[in-house]
Amino acid sequence: MYPSKILLLGDSITEAFQTDQLLKGMNITNLGVYGDSTVELIERINAGLVKEEYDRIYVLIGTNDLVRNRTNEEILKNFETIRESLSIYGREVFFTSLLPTRDLDSRPNTRITEFNHLLKEVTTKNCSHFFDLHSYFIDNDGQLKKEFTADGLHLIAPAYRFWADLLKKHIENIL
Repeated sequence: MYPSKILLLGDSITEAFQTDQLLKGMNITNLGVYGDSTVELIERINAGLVKEEYDRIYVLIGTNDLVRNRTNEEILKNFETIRESLSIYGREVFFTSLLPTRDLDSRPNTRITEFNHLLKEVTTKNCSHFFDLHSYFIDNDGQLKKEFTADGLHLIAPAYRFWADLLKKHIENIL
């Protein structure tokens, strides 16, 4: 049995995840928005984005913060604000690792890897959870797998099917 209600929050990568087709039978609300960074997500949460309680909330956000030249410390502070804001709406909040990119200087994989290590440390300290997608999406050269993207950032259908399988297994294993 799956948790009764799951919420996904994030940017365009989350927005394009067609959970209604890829995860049939699961009650998932996807509120990803193209272009969002941690700042916009905080604004949306404060404006009443989340209106009910969820068993699990998965947040994949932060790649747009990188191109807006925010420091890791600024982004992590925003994650803490997001965690605090969501704690009343979700029994469990999972921060998802940033995904690798492919040949994108604006989002360097060395920084993404470094940030993911910091995010994992912070989540274990503040009573939230870390959901690692990064290690499953990275190739031997440290980039987003070629078969998962057309533009180096956004995912294509095989990547979303893969993510759906990982999410389903993650949910089942936690139960």
